[in-house]
Amino acid sequence: MRLSLLALVALAAPAAAGDRVGAPAASSGKPRIAGRHCPEAGRAVVSVPAGFDGVRVVVAEALPGAAVDVTVMALRGADEVAADRRVRARGAGAWSLRMDATPAGQVLVAVEPSLDVAVGACVERVELLRDQRVVADVRLR
Repeated sequence: MRLSLLALVALAAPAAAGDRVGAPAASSGKPRIAGRHCPEAGRAVVSVPAGFDGVRVVVAEALPGAAVDVTVMALRGADEVAADRRVRARGAGAWSLRMDATPAGQVLVAVEPSLDVAVGACVERVELLRDQRVVADVRLR
């Protein structure tokens, strides 16, 4: 019984993956990036002298269903995180998140593919905001 169930799952899996619109090729195992040439993932550390209270993720053109995750961590020390937030951008445009003000200092910005979607969105830039004004502009190449 167990062997026949495994065989049935093995036969059905490639068909199910191929049925989704915009699904990645079965051999790649990773989401595709929509639009322009951009990194699938990246990290940058920037200094924000005044701290920040908002994050804006600007996404270039994107295919329907595209998404990307952006994590922003305000660092208190080499191994300590003062605050962290994640923004999921779904499709093209600007996606914003307001938050409590963070202290001034180093900030780690990480762009990562959303693993539960078939198509990744292309992040053009990540802006850190204080009182709705840009205090840091992060662009990953």
